[in-house]
Amino acid sequence: MPSKLSNRPKAIIVEAGTGGIATAARLAKSGVDVLVVEKNDFTGGYYSEIYHNNYKFDRGPTLVILRDFLLWTLDDLRTSLDEEGLISHKCEPNYTVYFHDQKSVIMSTDNFMKKQLEKWESNLGYERFLKYLHEGSKRWEFSVKEILNTNFLTILSALRPRFLGQVVFQHVFDSMAAHSTFRSIHGHPTISLLNAFDERSLSLPFDAAGIFTFLQYSEFTDGIWYPQDGYYEIPKTLMRISERYGAVYRLSAPVDKVLVSDDGRATGVKLSSGETIDADIVVLNPDIKVISMIPFPIIPSIFRPIKARLGRDPYCSGLSFYWGMNRTILELGSNTIFLAENYRESFEDILKSHIMPNDPCFFITVPSRLDSTAAPEGKESVIVFIPIGGFGKDQEAEAVERARNFIIDTIQK
Repeated sequence: MPSKLSNRPKAIIVEAGTGGIATAARLAKSGVDVLVVEKNDFTGGYYSEIYHNNYKFDRGPTLVILRDFLLWTLDDLRTSLDEEGLISHKCEPNYTVYFHDQKSVIMSTDNFMKKQLEKWESNLGYERFLKYLHEGSKRWEFSVKEILNTNFLTILSALRPRFLGQVVFQHVFDSMAAHSTFRSIHGHPTISLLNAFDERSLSLPFDAAGIFTFLQYSEFTDGIWYPQDGYYEIPKTLMRISERYGAVYRLSAPVDKVLVSDDGRATGVKLSSGETIDADIVVLNPDIKVISMIPFPIIPSIFRPIKARLGRDPYCSGLSFYWGMNRTILELGSNTIFLAENYRESFEDILKSHIMPNDPCFFITVPSRLDSTAAPEGKESVIVFIPIGGFGKDQEAEAVERARNFIIDTIQK
């Protein structure tokens, strides 16, 4: 616990997910007394591990893209991957995509892409791809500098002339599929579909904002990485760094609400146990749905409509399967995507109708292909993620069984 006698500013961070842990490290390094309160009995938030019969699985994300942000964070904390012993393996290739007719395309960061694209788009394929990367580099620089590393505290933050000019120039709000540059680069409808496939944009891929193409740019230039011993090593490493700088963690300490002074300033938190903890700074790291713990008067006006919708609007979801296989699965690469035949209809079911599609897309990763600790020798650990529209508790068993059967049937074709 930070010393009560310290004259240094005191910060409370609610929830020890990766964002909260990284913030704790940065604040502690800058001379702030940091206390992180976490409702669970473990840290990492969505990132944790499952152990079963000598098989190990990451619960949550399994792969690293946008690796630059991890490198920049470690550099800001005066350390590095090597110093922390955080070893990452590059996935070669990035992934293989199978279409409904069993045709496939391999996505990579090397010249093998030339052969793949020309197979689908004749000799112009690779030329269009290089143009796509050139446009992507500009959108990447804009995204990092003007959006991801900029605070938007009020609507005025977004009304800077230079920023607005770049929003128009970079086609930030054009859909990826409708973007004129995107269409001209990916002439073949199958390849256009492939590059639009990205559930990370949290919208129908045909409607996803063009700014999200920086994710594909990162994959095609820096690749996809798998941390040795699993993704959970990242929050564990950041926590270790934060503790070196003096941050303190309290587990099994759920927060009921944020305490606020008469003038609207956050002054601390109240735990479910009834204990109150004072602070000069309160940082909320949970999902936005947990915004309900924030007193309404101190919510910035632009976020108030969001709070009013929470708990009312339906959300999309997903199912993850963790399978320990009794043999090596040579039929699968380290990362594989299976695309539905009725692709648009599948994602409309998820994101508009909020149901499980009859013909869903799904993603498979095989951690043991890159990490020998993930499965016993000669065996394989397999993680399958299938996006769905959500279901009620009474529908859970049926949805899980249906999804499992669909995945197995698709792989066996």
